[in-house]
Amino acid sequence: MKAEIWQNHRQLLIAWLSKQGLNQADGEDLTQDILFKAWQKQDQLQQEENLKAWLFGIARNRLIDHFRQKQIPLSEFLTDETDTAPLQEMEGCLEPFINDLPEKEQALLRHIDLAHVRQKDYAEAQNIPYSTLKSQLKKARQLLAKRYQQCCHMEFDPKGRVSQIEQKQKNCDC
Repeated sequence: MKAEIWQNHRQLLIAWLSKQGLNQADGEDLTQDILFKAWQKQDQLQQEENLKAWLFGIARNRLIDHFRQKQIPLSEFLTDETDTAPLQEMEGCLEPFINDLPEKEQALLRHIDLAHVRQKDYAEAQNIPYSTLKSQLKKARQLLAKRYQQCCHMEFDPKGRVSQIEQKQKNCDC
């Protein structure tokens, strides 16, 4: 492929990664990784017209990997201090809801979501297939969300971040 095509998309990728919360240096490093991966797999690209969508698919996956590797908590990507209050409030009251779950789901959520243990590492330690762990984790998160939403009402800002939490019932722990 022509070098100018890669260069044009390079700038778009850096800008997009910046909007996702990365600093300039990390954005440039990740862009290099993305473009290198795309170059290696360019034979998989069906039509050059789909290049942008294909590149951004690679970028999205690489960004997710980056956040997982760094074990960066969600609160570090909120743009100003006032945004962190609802999130901190929610994190502080999750424990009673987690305690209300079956033991297996409790362990999953505590290790992966609260202690930030990598999913693959946890799967290996528990001697279960990674795909099984992902399914179990999804189920545990859905169960936790259901219990939490029975007690609390959450509002989200336009970026999908928690902006406000209100208790629905007086006997709830949120």
